[in-house]
Amino acid sequence: GASISLPANLLAFLDIMLTWPYLNKAGVRQMIIGYARVSTNHQDTELQMMALKAAGCEQIHEERASGRNTNRPVLRKLVNALQPGDELVIWKLDRMGRNVLYVLLMLQTLVEKKVNIRSITDAVDMSSASGRYNFRNIINIAQYESDLNSERTLAGLAIARSKGRFGGRRPKFTDEH
Repeated sequence: GASISLPANLLAFLDIMLTWPYLNKAGVRQMIIGYARVSTNHQDTELQMMALKAAGCEQIHEERASGRNTNRPVLRKLVNALQPGDELVIWKLDRMGRNVLYVLLMLQTLVEKKVNIRSITDAVDMSSASGRYNFRNIINIAQYESDLNSERTLAGLAIARSKGRFGGRRPKFTDEH
């Protein structure tokens, strides 16, 4: 089949429209707000921050917290502050969390507030049927990966214990040693 090529000026216009702030149905200007999260203090959010700025985020909120941890004050405060018509942009869906139930509850809260979610690297935009389909598949995969990691860790610890090795810090010196 023949392929259709679009003029360069139309492609440039479409590219601008992907990140252009718009008015929601109530006539209120939409805010594009980013959320970046890393799990440890040894990681940094630079890559996420660059992608979120390129996606047109007007504000970006950063947090350091494990994906398994549901106590995330920055995300909670951000979600509470979002208004109808706003869009929450994340670099990757697993930045919201690794627990499927937690992420689904977060999604429900955002949908009820009429806030759209867009994930840059996962090609998810919850304003479309395809985006919602991709979202459900990706969070299930994230949960699966997290569960596999836990199983591998527990299996490794069991093997170490069977060989007489135990995790944790070595005992402190006693008066005898």
